Amino acid sequence: MPAFLAMIIIGSMGGYNSLQSLARFMENNKEFFIKSFGLLHGVPGYTQTRTILSSIDFRELNKAFYNWAVQFIDPDSTEWLSIDGKGMNSTNSNPHDSRQNFHAMVSVFARAKGISLAASTYENKKESEIKVARELINELDRKGLVLTLDAVHCQKKQPKPSWQEEMTM
Repeated sequence: MPAFLAMIIIGSMGGYNSLQSLARFMENNKEFFIKSFGLLHGVPGYTQTRTILSSIDFRELNKAFYNWAVQFIDPDSTEWLSIDGKGMNSTNSNPHDSRQNFHAMVSVFARAKGISLAASTYENKKESEIKVARELINELDRKGLVLTLDAVHCQKKQPKPSWQEEMTM
């Protein structure tokens, strides 16, 4: 799995974002990947790439990434974090009526470091960006960070997040 994820990350950084283009990228660079990672059976093709990516638990991978990435932020710093949600391409169903639904991702971006620290997905019909953003803020479990969010998070009747309650005690 580490070699597969490394190939996916390298390909994505190179602009290969679709499954087909990632599979072509890995095939075009298979000699390098086989040598670098000691792959016994070559690089995965489109079908294997799709199967592996669909079987990965996004929340667990995200949690592991956050545990690694958090070492780059000083807990006492005044790091600015931007939290924003974006709809995922090609997930929109019933776009022109009230039954519209789509999948979206909310991410926490550390501006000064230039990295996303955490992310979570949601389905529009089942959850909201507000709820997911609150969960991500609670997962950060840090004080002294400056958060920037969209206006959608400025609602009158919102319960205080746990981190805000701790600060007032």
